[in-house]
Amino acid sequence: MSSGTTFPFGQLPHGFRHREVIQKAFEYLKSKDEKKAVLSEVFCDSLNITDCSLTETNDRIAVTVYNPIARPVSQYIRVPVVDGKYTVVDANGTEVKAKALLPVSEAVRQLPERKGSPGTHELIFNGQLPGLGFTTFFVEKQKSDKNPLMAALTRNRRAAIEMKGKSFTLQVDETTGAIQSITLNGTTHTLKQSFKWYKSFDGGPQDGESGSYDFCPDGNARDYDQQKLVSRHTDGGVHELNQVFADYIHQTVRTYEDQDYIEFDWTVGGIPVDDRIGKEIITRFESDLKTNGEYYTDSNGRQSIHRKYDPKHTTCEGKTIPGNWFPIYKHISVQDVNQGLQMTVLNDRTQGGSSLLEGAVELMVHRRVVHTGAGGSFTIDEGGVDGKGLEVRGKHYLFFQPMTQSPQLVRPLSEQLFMGPIETFDKYTTREEYS
Repeated sequence: MSSGTTFPFGQLPHGFRHREVIQKAFEYLKSKDEKKAVLSEVFCDSLNITDCSLTETNDRIAVTVYNPIARPVSQYIRVPVVDGKYTVVDANGTEVKAKALLPVSEAVRQLPERKGSPGTHELIFNGQLPGLGFTTFFVEKQKSDKNPLMAALTRNRRAAIEMKGKSFTLQVDETTGAIQSITLNGTTHTLKQSFKWYKSFDGGPQDGESGSYDFCPDGNARDYDQQKLVSRHTDGGVHELNQVFADYIHQTVRTYEDQDYIEFDWTVGGIPVDDRIGKEIITRFESDLKTNGEYYTDSNGRQSIHRKYDPKHTTCEGKTIPGNWFPIYKHISVQDVNQGLQMTVLNDRTQGGSSLLEGAVELMVHRRVVHTGAGGSFTIDEGGVDGKGLEVRGKHYLFFQPMTQSPQLVRPLSEQLFMGPIETFDKYTTREEYS
């Protein structure tokens, strides 16, 4: 195996793009006499829908991960594969023990862009990445057809559900899969998450209708029918819960036993508008924190801005809800000063959001409207690949931690979301096999 795959970036000229860095890195690897694997890079452009034909159709995979952050990071690496038993070895020849093999959710497998991808599972392992450098992991599928742990992955839905993180435990309803509470430092707090939708106002451009540049809801957020628990899985310290909220809203909730955050991986769309009613979908996180209507949003990913819900602040012809919404670039949080607790939600893209209820935050994840709105020149009504509307996949990360610890937890993850690692893949052979 390779030894010393941290790239000497002092030798690189300034202005290299990420792909140029990776290409230069491979040249460096191939020039090393002690290198025992022959590699050539492949970028998988569909990793966001868990699809990579190379990793799904080969038994030996080299995964090279470049970290653009100037400090070492610990990062979960996710590789699309088929069912089986796998070993993972790092660049020093040491086997990675902490790994999980979990099935891809049915909602993701049905995405039209996957075009019949054979990938049915994700191989997940925690990689230690050098600052401004890369390392390579070698994945090999064993002869055994099935992972012996798979029989234990899907548990009885009627059993009590607890999902453990590093510093907390989630309690989940065994029938609906709805998060009910979180236990932190021996104390249990209410914590809920749900999807809701705002009906787009249809009063004409002069009266403030929802459109390409305007969020003008017609009343409060509406509920969906009761959500359902589809499946849940546990392997290698990773816990997953698959939920469905509507025909076009699915979500996987994850916790990691060595991480302090909860991960929400959602797929929304295509939104139906056959009834000619525009729909604007939000995710809402609710807690029992006493916040006095105050919350914090980031300013272009940097310092936080103090906000307070103001029923007198209106837009769209007197509507309070959009008057209290703000752009959320990286995170939104609420605090309970008396309890010393903070709930923070990090987003992976810029979204609109607010805190309209005590101890709650909400973020818009998708919308499909049928009018252009005031000042608009187009409708947000794309048909998508199958003509049924665009499907959007994204993630939110939630911290429910003491106020004193939250900044030091939120900042590193926020940085990793902004400058996430770049992965390249290749099937590999040993030098002896190559010659």
